[in-house]
Order: sequence, then C-alpha cells, then structure tokens
Amino acid sequence: MWKEATRRPIPSRNQSKHAAFAVLTFALSLAGCEHIEGGTTVASGPFVAKVEEFLPLDQHQKSATYISDGSKTDYRLKTVTDGNKVSFQAVSHDIVVDEETYLVDGGSVFLVHAVGEDFVEPVPLLKFPLRIGDQYTWKGKLACSDLQLTGTATITTSTGSVAYKGKSQEAIRTDVNLKIGDTANRRLSFWFVKGMGVIKTEMGKNVREPEEQ
Repeated sequence: MWKEATRRPIPSRNQSKHAAFAVLTFALSLAGCEHIEGGTTVASGPFVAKVEEFLPLDQHQKSATYISDGSKTDYRLKTVTDGNKVSFQAVSHDIVVDEETYLVDGGSVFLVHAVGEDFVEPVPLLKFPLRIGDQYTWKGKLACSDLQLTGTATITTSTGSVAYKGKSQEAIRTDVNLKIGDTANRRLSFWFVKGMGVIKTEMGKNVREPEEQ
C-alpha cells in the first residue's frame, strides 16, 4: 500500500483559487460549456487550427449567381488583391455592380466592405485557432459616402453547407447580427469552405452563391 512519506504543505489562498479555477475549467470543458477568453466567447465545438485552410479566399471562383429580391443574375467574379485585402467584384459588361472586401490579418479573416458600406473597424468573421460555436463582438462605424453611423454586432460561428457543382460542401457559417444606431438591425451571413474560401454570402435580401454548373 502506498504511504505518504511527508505531510503536504497547506496551499495558500491564491493556490486554492487557481486549483479551483482549473477544476471548474475542466468541468466546463467536459460539460461542453463555453468560456470567455480575451473578449471572445470560446466554444467547445470541433477545432480548426489555421486560416490557411481557407485560403485563398477566392479559390475556384470565376463566376457567381447573385440573387436580389428573388431575381437571379449570373456575373463574372473578378478578384482584386491589395496586400492582405481581397475584393470580390461582380462584373457586368466591364462595370462593377457589387463588391465585397475582406482582410486577412494575424491569422484571422475580417469584413472591410460590403453592400456599399465601409466598416471603419473591420468586422471579425473567423479568428484562428477556432472552435465551431465561437462568438465575437464588434463595435465601430459604417461609412457610406459622407455619412457615418455607429454600429455594434454579435458574430457567431456554426456548421453549415453549400451546394457546389452538384455536391454539398461542409462549411463554417458566420452570422453577423448587426445593429446600426438605435433602431436598424441587419444580418450578414458568410459560408467558408476549406480549400475554396468564402463561396456564399447573404446580406439581407442580397445573396451571392456559386453559379449553377
């Protein structure tokens, strides 16, 4: 039988607190709960290590279908890269009719421009390392021409799927629940597929999805 040779020292109050916190954190992880880490609500879902798994953001995308108020139109999809920014431009007869701009920085993906508005503080869409179910918060301004409005948002990641070339592709879905000023609310959604990038977006009544093949 094992016998303790010496008496263990009585832990200090701080040691007791650290031990209790470690036990609580372990118990929460077993229970599938979430915890707060640096302003991000970290979930306990499937783990994704690196942003590189989703780069380049425009992989395999040369055209797309845009849906607005139920009307479908196919456009050529042009990609413009400026440093660590990537823009998707819907082009018709050499005219840009829609544009989305993303920033890849510090191992994360941010939204910079969409639906004719600039996000003065880029909105976090994916932060790596990532667990499905992670949540972020955002506060900044939306700029359109000379008008600027204050906005806040809660961003949530989840699992999703996208139809591409007749197959269902597993995706990480990011929903941005945006509040503009005191009254206006808007929801922006993004589908990220490994090796393909962001291949579908939904912004209010406006949808971009892969062109039917």
